[in-house]
Amino acid sequence: MADMHHDRTKRILVSMPTGSHTQRRKLEGILQYVRERHGDNWRLQLDIGGFVQQKLMCFADWRCDGIIAYIDNPSARRHFLSAKLPTVLIEPFLSPRSNISNRRNVVTFINDHSREGKTAAEHFLSLHFKSFAFVGTPERTPWSKLREHGFLARLEEAGQTCKVYPMLPPAEQKDFAREMPRLVKWLKRLPQPTALFAAHDIRARQILTAADAAGIDIPGHIAVLGVDDDGPICETATPALSSIPTQDHSLGYACGRALDRLFLGHPGNKLIRTAHTHVVCRASTDITAIDDPFVARALSWARGHLSEGASVDTIAKGIGYSKRMLQTRARKSLGSSLSDEIRRIMLSTASELLANTDKSVSEIAAECGFSSVSHLSLRFKKNYGVTPLAFRKSTAEGR
Repeated sequence: MADMHHDRTKRILVSMPTGSHTQRRKLEGILQYVRERHGDNWRLQLDIGGFVQQKLMCFADWRCDGIIAYIDNPSARRHFLSAKLPTVLIEPFLSPRSNISNRRNVVTFINDHSREGKTAAEHFLSLHFKSFAFVGTPERTPWSKLREHGFLARLEEAGQTCKVYPMLPPAEQKDFAREMPRLVKWLKRLPQPTALFAAHDIRARQILTAADAAGIDIPGHIAVLGVDDDGPICETATPALSSIPTQDHSLGYACGRALDRLFLGHPGNKLIRTAHTHVVCRASTDITAIDDPFVARALSWARGHLSEGASVDTIAKGIGYSKRMLQTRARKSLGSSLSDEIRRIMLSTASELLANTDKSVSEIAAECGFSSVSHLSLRFKKNYGVTPLAFRKSTAEGR
């Protein structure tokens, strides 16, 4: 039921571009908050093009009581702050120091694009890749650079290097047909197998197109991962595209809540970062880069028998191989023990089921080979820093 705790109808200026899937998801989140909490008592006025200076020269023309605005440059921030109204800003890439305003009536959300890059690196490292590549947006947008930075930084921590697709000439930045021969040539030079992270799903689709033209097998030769988890884009790709879902819907909802709190007199002057912590796995990354066929077979057997309590003993019996020899080959191939890798698979599978199914935590614990819900919770909290239910809630809000 709507919470009508404000006496007067409030007019909210929402300034946001709507030309992309991610921006529309933010708007959907704002709308959901308004419907649930205020009904007709909040009236949204949408500046459909985002920041258009000539339209916003005079805020009095909008007769608004509060503002939610997506901004991507300092002048836009100054413009919205000049209204001196309760204001929630969404900034895609600006630095924390430039976000903080000394005003009690301002809250700033920032998309942590570096974290998306780190999540991509973690995913590929868990699949035991040794060769990595990054392809950014043609014009190297700031958020693309941040995703690249996060990806490379995490790989560097793991002692790995990464090949980065070079900056394009201006004539090719907005003409994929002209760019494609260059991209095909670059992809052909990558070692096999390579784990490739693309700045977003559209760019990842272009990579799949170039790979198909060049006869490059996906994911056998190159495993491809994007960002946004844009369903129609990812699921109509061949093969279907793995992607990191952004928390745009929950971010929009949180913006509505933050503005509500400002109206109620709660202090602003806050910077809130979003987080992106899991991968929706599809066929484009359905590969484990392990050279030793016995170890690869052992891990495949383990994934299919988690509910039976997969262990080194059961795996060795299941594939008909010596336990001692399997442990030796696993350590040489993986750089860690087979037991450690089994635990990682159990947790990874549990996180995927929590994010992408409605199964209960007890069902997931049993399916993934944990002895109890408390066992799963303990391991999950230690690895991810949150409980299974908290993880599920955060990923559900992002869908």
